[in-house]
Amino acid sequence: MANVDSKIPFIYCRIGRAAEFLDMHAFDLLSLGACGKIGLCVRLNGMGSILSLDGNIKKHEDWYASLDYDHSVLAAAKYISTYASFSIDNIFENDDFSPGFYPQFYKARRGDDTEDESWSQSHRGRAYGLWTLPTRIINTILIDGTASAGGVALGFNKSDENTPAGWLFPLTIAEINENGVDSVEVDEDYEEIYEKLDLTENDLWITAETVRRLVDFNGDYYNLEPGASGIAGVKNHEIKRGEIVHHSSERHAGNREQILMAALRLREQQNSVFEEYCRKSSGEINYSAWARELINRPDFFINQTAPIKTESKIAEILSNAHKSPSERKT
Repeated sequence: MANVDSKIPFIYCRIGRAAEFLDMHAFDLLSLGACGKIGLCVRLNGMGSILSLDGNIKKHEDWYASLDYDHSVLAAAKYISTYASFSIDNIFENDDFSPGFYPQFYKARRGDDTEDESWSQSHRGRAYGLWTLPTRIINTILIDGTASAGGVALGFNKSDENTPAGWLFPLTIAEINENGVDSVEVDEDYEEIYEKLDLTENDLWITAETVRRLVDFNGDYYNLEPGASGIAGVKNHEIKRGEIVHHSSERHAGNREQILMAALRLREQQNSVFEEYCRKSSGEINYSAWARELINRPDFFINQTAPIKTESKIAEILSNAHKSPSERKT
């Protein structure tokens, strides 16, 4: 164990280096992280993502404008915390080659496509630096030696009282390759595939503040109080890390629910249409025909339009719903 008077020679480091400094095993730090007693981080270098933040748009615009630039990366990234920076890539080119600007922040949307007045999300951007991992990822590394963190919501350190509670949500590959997040969410005709982020013990980082906390504790670590993980937030607005839902996943779940409710409505209210046009000669359901009938009935949906426009995708949702639970795609 390092002496209480030890001078910490790094700002942050891999957990193997910290374990050496603390005269303990990296496994010990992993177990502390898995129990939520300390925060362990992944280091990002431009991962496509958005910020989801507690509060209104004006508050976040003022907050983001007040931040310092991170000159260590090739992007207009700003330090949203001591060790993490984020670049909001909201500039586009007009037809006359003049620059245009998307809003930096939008009202967050729930799964049913309604606006959430208490949360905002950024325009898409890139994340750099240290971001705090959820305990379930650390626990998986502890047990299996590796874990996939692609698509997993990440936390960030709270620098001061002005830092809003929030999370970083990775974007899917389809979202990164499109002109905007909403352009792929409208149709849903894509797979939710994320950039690979396969982690092992050697990919985990720890901050000097966390190491200092361990040095100063100078006791049995099983008595260390949990909760000081560096996640931005306050006690009256905590989010359980294991229950975070990706913004796209929540939207898509709402869209699928709309499709299934409309399908049920067609079958119950216009059963003769369903029996005549949505069954094959064998009596089996023709999911493509069912999808076409739904697309032709926009009044069956919220906002008078189908949230998914692709016949094949709607047919896939309907077919999946009629399978046994063990056969369904999740």
